Amino acid sequence: LAKKPFKRVSSVAKRKVARKVKRGKIKALWASYGLSVPLYRRYSGRKGIYWYLFSKRIRQRDYEQHGGLCMTCLQFVEKGNDQCGHLFPARDCGFTLLFHEKNNHLQHSKCNNPRFTPSAGVHNAINIEKRYGAGTIAELAALKLLKGKEWSQKEYDTRIKSMLSLTT
Repeated sequence: LAKKPFKRVSSVAKRKVARKVKRGKIKALWASYGLSVPLYRRYSGRKGIYWYLFSKRIRQRDYEQHGGLCMTCLQFVEKGNDQCGHLFPARDCGFTLLFHEKNNHLQHSKCNNPRFTPSAGVHNAINIEKRYGAGTIAELAALKLLKGKEWSQKEYDTRIKSMLSLTT
């Protein structure tokens, strides 16, 4: 019996296989909630699914209750050019404010980008105070100091299911 020669698998091939497996797991996770994976995901895992549903709900709220006006420039936002933006940026707002409804609002994609609109935070703060009343920014700033602990996978699962039941 002749032995087959040992075939070395390149590291590139291994990475491709790993990427395919990962994509399959991501698809399966989203499918377990009855959702298809969007083209752009801000976060991964259950946090990404919750953010997708939460931001969708915030944008819908602002279309229905506030006429689809951007929180920064107060101009109408067409669907497709809409984003859910934070007053206190997501990168350093702490978990307490990440999914806080008064910290998240409908914005144009350009108004939500500090490169294009560096003064957006000031405009947002002024407009949030007008919308919710004086002291709202101070309340959010106090919550920012709390930081908060991220939810467990079970907590995300519970919140995702309740969010899905609200949309159906």
